[in-house]
Amino acid sequence: MSLKLPDQIIDTHVNIVDPDFHYPWIGTHMPDSDSSFLGEDLNSLALEQGLIGVVVCQLLTDWRATRKLMALPETLSIPAKLIPRVELDAPGVLDLIQSISSNSHVAGVRHLPETFEEKFQLEGAALEAIDQLANQGLILELVLRETHRGGLVQFLETTVSRKVKLAINHLLWPDIQGDLTQWKEMISLLADHSNIWLKASFLVPTAYPERRRLEPQDYFECLSHAWQAFGKRERMVFASDFPNAGTQASYGQVKRIWSLWANHMGLNPSELRGLFVGNAARLYGELSANGS
Repeated sequence: MSLKLPDQIIDTHVNIVDPDFHYPWIGTHMPDSDSSFLGEDLNSLALEQGLIGVVVCQLLTDWRATRKLMALPETLSIPAKLIPRVELDAPGVLDLIQSISSNSHVAGVRHLPETFEEKFQLEGAALEAIDQLANQGLILELVLRETHRGGLVQFLETTVSRKVKLAINHLLWPDIQGDLTQWKEMISLLADHSNIWLKASFLVPTAYPERRRLEPQDYFECLSHAWQAFGKRERMVFASDFPNAGTQASYGQVKRIWSLWANHMGLNPSELRGLFVGNAARLYGELSANGS
């Protein structure tokens, strides 16, 4: 008997694409991406796909975009949590965190290295900012690859890393069509830390535009390893990365990949509900109208 995904789900990673701002990767790495995805589009998506809650993640480091993000929940038809993008070592970051945390919809902040080639390092002022996040009960979301292993391991040795709740974005960005050895090692290492969560979003194919489009089965190895490491510990959450993921698949196709994988793994309904609803509620707090 084929296993169905829950009729109602929480998506822990959606983006707003506002035509008032310039997104450097649109038109280059994501040539097929629409130039606009606003609150009304998210409302339509929620109605079509059974979303009962969302986490909206800010794409750009721009205070104007942050201000718009802060006002977004009032325009949505479903509950939302917000993850503004913050450079942790930027001047005035402590005041910025204090300011955005006054918005009850803010669940945390996300930090990205300038490039994926540079060494990832959090020290000095950045550690002070992370300590402030921890003290205010905010999540730190990181967008990293396994190539940042050295800096990430060094950070995990700090006291503050054990105080803050961490959410790794985009499955730690595995090279699905390449060698997964280092990625698997890093995922297993991270999963041993009880304060680290994994967001299983589908940005991955857009990072490799020169390669063939992926088939559903191409994801199974990554999802299965992530499930064994994080999912069975109830610290893995569904995340679509829409509309960015729309360059490779429709929302319905993304859900189909999950459905095929879940049947491949033989997940039970309770495990599926945790992955698509319950774990998100534990990570981000109440995110649905019925308090799921």
